[in-house]
Amino acid sequence: MNMANKFREEPSLGGIKKQLSQSEDECQKLKKTLKLEKKRLDRLCSQQQVTRQQIEFYSHEFQRALENIKDCNWRITKDMCTELRKNPSPSKTIIEICEKTMLVLDQPDKSFSAFRRLSKNFGYFKDLMGSIQGQTLPDYVINEVLPLWKNQTIIQAKVAKTSKCASFLAQWIGFIVEYSLKKETVGSSKRKEPEIDKKIKTQRVYVEDLQKEIFLIEDSIKYLLDLQSKAQERRSENGQEEELSEKFEVPKDSSRPFGFTMHRGTASGGLLGSSVHNYRSQSFPDFDNELLYGDRLVNEPKEHQISYEGHNEVIGCCRLKFFCF
Repeated sequence: MNMANKFREEPSLGGIKKQLSQSEDECQKLKKTLKLEKKRLDRLCSQQQVTRQQIEFYSHEFQRALENIKDCNWRITKDMCTELRKNPSPSKTIIEICEKTMLVLDQPDKSFSAFRRLSKNFGYFKDLMGSIQGQTLPDYVINEVLPLWKNQTIIQAKVAKTSKCASFLAQWIGFIVEYSLKKETVGSSKRKEPEIDKKIKTQRVYVEDLQKEIFLIEDSIKYLLDLQSKAQERRSENGQEEELSEKFEVPKDSSRPFGFTMHRGTASGGLLGSSVHNYRSQSFPDFDNELLYGDRLVNEPKEHQISYEGHNEVIGCCRLKFFCF
């Protein structure tokens, strides 16, 4: 391979290396992105699982609270209400329970006196309590009665021995608050579930697309590595060929006009070597030229007979000192 071909190959190999480097960088970036997106997908799946668990758990819980509401309502009797009304000096806790009951029943007058009047009509009072079952309280009502639910144990310890009606009313209010909160949690989780499912589907598609893109780039990297290996092998082989060519190349300033065809051991070689400057412009010597061997004529060869003692053979010679066999 000549130098022109060598220079044409080097940019090609350099281009492969550049493209390979770019592909590897892009692949690493995509892998980092894929790792982050997989974590996001895992978080969404975890959120989906928690949401479904909340729906299942709190659905059971608010159903249990509803049963407790019904049970408390059933346990409150007319005699209990009469006993509470006739209490001459009810405690602050009992008065607070009665006022919160009027708030839950959505009565305009929420005082203890209004409770006494309402509880006298026991049937109507029980119907109002029954109508609340299965309904959630407004937020402002929940905020008002929430301390009663949180401090249920303390309140029960204060009123359980003095008024069974007040004790059941406090439990009834607490179960209504619990029912409202847990049912709202279930409703909120159910509203979130489709949105989370949609996000998970979108995220999974995105992750799959990233994986496909990484796979294609990795396949391209393998192809480029193969090209690079083959290009380097060709480059190495061509370099060895050039080295051999340069080693055995005939120098341009060689003093031999006929390359390696001339043999200095022959008679013609010896003579031509001494007069080679006269024939540099010729492509090949003219053996018919009388001046081929300088000023010595070769058209009329003079032979000298040389006899060896005891032998009849004669050795001919065209010139002295040069034997022709």
